[in-house]
Amino acid sequence: MECELRQRLMRLTPTQIDLAAHGIVEERTAIAWLAALKASSFIHAFASELLRGKLVSLDPVVRASDYETFFENQSAIHPEILGLTSSSRTKIRSVLLTMLREAGIGQREGRELRIHRPIVPVSVRAAIVADSPLWLAGFLVPDSEINA
Repeated sequence: MECELRQRLMRLTPTQIDLAAHGIVEERTAIAWLAALKASSFIHAFASELLRGKLVSLDPVVRASDYETFFENQSAIHPEILGLTSSSRTKIRSVLLTMLREAGIGQREGRELRIHRPIVPVSVRAAIVADSPLWLAGFLVPDSEINA
């Protein structure tokens, strides 16, 4: 766990680390999600591609089939994930959905997850933009707001 935490913190800027250490709960939550996005291209792609796409198409519900399709598409980019066991795939899905709930991006509804754009505190948004506005995609911000 320490190794994973250290790996994520190393990707944050000094301003982002300060927010993680001294910010209010909403700031710390957003920075924790940012750290996960920066540490995992899979998580970033899931949020910025699948979840944003769902919101754009006015379908805010992530179903098991959505996840499986995304997973299979990612295997073309990352063939190593094809070697994962069924239980590992299930665990990854479970952890990812938990992270989305904890980040304020989704709420569980039975076997599905209802998603919405999280509120990103102004201080966190400024720290993200100073680093790279492209990270806002992981917070489900549309391209029109990122490129504005």
